Amino acid sequence: MKRRTKPVSGLPFNFMLEKSKVIMAGFKANIADFTPFDPDMNLTFATGIEAAIEEVEMLPSDRLMRSRLVQLTRGIWGEMKQSYTVVKHVRYFLDKAFPGDDDILHEFGFHDLSKVRRSQKKFIPFMKEFHLVCTKYSVQLNTAGFNEASIAEIKTRAVALDEQNTNQELYKKEKYVTTGKRIKLYDALWGKIVMINKAARLIYDNDPDKLSLFAISEPSTGKPSGLGILTGMVTDIKTNKAIEDAIVELDGTEINSITDENGEFYIDEVPVANYKLTATRDGYVNLTLENIVIVADQETDCEVKMTEEESS
Repeated sequence: MKRRTKPVSGLPFNFMLEKSKVIMAGFKANIADFTPFDPDMNLTFATGIEAAIEEVEMLPSDRLMRSRLVQLTRGIWGEMKQSYTVVKHVRYFLDKAFPGDDDILHEFGFHDLSKVRRSQKKFIPFMKEFHLVCTKYSVQLNTAGFNEASIAEIKTRAVALDEQNTNQELYKKEKYVTTGKRIKLYDALWGKIVMINKAARLIYDNDPDKLSLFAISEPSTGKPSGLGILTGMVTDIKTNKAIEDAIVELDGTEINSITDENGEFYIDEVPVANYKLTATRDGYVNLTLENIVIVADQETDCEVKMTEEESS
């Protein structure tokens, strides 16, 4: 089942929170008008909504969690690049210790290196096994000039990469859980706010000034919210396969996101503007798309196709 990334209403979270607070203030000030109309709309009802508002405000924002996930992912990329550099150094000394020995290169995993280095899930076990094989041939490597400290660094790199990957995966799950909780809380909260709005339209049918306190839609002037939504999918241009953990950023802003296992990303509450979008992924060529137009109260979808870097 595909995870939901937005509430049933499709409205931005901040918009719903702001409207909920305003409508609740009007409801509490005029509760004496509501309770005779609907006995369930009483002080207990109001207290429940206030508790719901407090609960959603205690959750970390989606933007904050996206940024943290981007930081963790960049950390892994940095560790993978350093690990790959160490592996290439080993190759140099293997050529000195075992010149022309293709079987040795195969045992060290160099025939699979171009495939595994682009995936942290594959590269981590590769590094662990690579260290074991280096230990097996430590005498020959030492003689060629690759010392024990350098061999030990391979294990250190493997452990660090494994720990960072674990931290990233745990945070992904935490983000998914928090997002799901946020959506459920907002759906429940907004359902009650809509109830107040419906009741107010009947109670204050002949009192437009009072009714305006409970308006959900934007004023009749048609003024837009100034915010839109950006969605999209990042895929490999050759294979068309989804690219997980690609970082998507709007240039000149702090707005970013990271793709899920389906290569998809979702960013709400993006200020209306014309942006450049940059997608990055370890093992791929950075890609920039221009003229990404965000329209108020609308969803903009973009297709991002990335090209693999040539193996070095």
